[in-house]
Amino acid sequence: MKTNLKFIAVLLSFYFVTTTAFAQKTDAKTAPFVGIWELYKSAANGSPLGNYPPGYIKIYYADGSFSIIRVQNTGSIIKGRGFYAVDDDQTCREADKLEDLAPKGFKISYEFSADKKILTIGFSYPDGSAFTEAYRKLEPAS
Repeated sequence: MKTNLKFIAVLLSFYFVTTTAFAQKTDAKTAPFVGIWELYKSAANGSPLGNYPPGYIKIYYADGSFSIIRVQNTGSIIKGRGFYAVDDDQTCREADKLEDLAPKGFKISYEFSADKKILTIGFSYPDGSAFTEAYRKLEPAS
């Protein structure tokens, strides 16, 4: 547990350094995404949202990239990384490579809570399976 807390502290430090360095690249559409988000609820194929185990972290950077990290007792791992672009107030795209973002990025619907501290996303795979995930924004301890 101590290792996980240290890792999260390092992530937060890294986040603040990188967002400061890339702040000039943030626009009004991407600004609400930028930050560290923890998955806390999920659902498949229209089921009600259920609790998700802690430790699945998604970081949206101001430069249009993201990382997905799984914090575990046996050690943390990077589950994925890529790029994102916000199309409008309801849809965004993600891709592994920047050059794939515009032509064939993975389309995702999204909605923020009024206070921008909860992000709910929905997406479907070509096989018809659909998923909904709810993330809460992690804020520094006061």
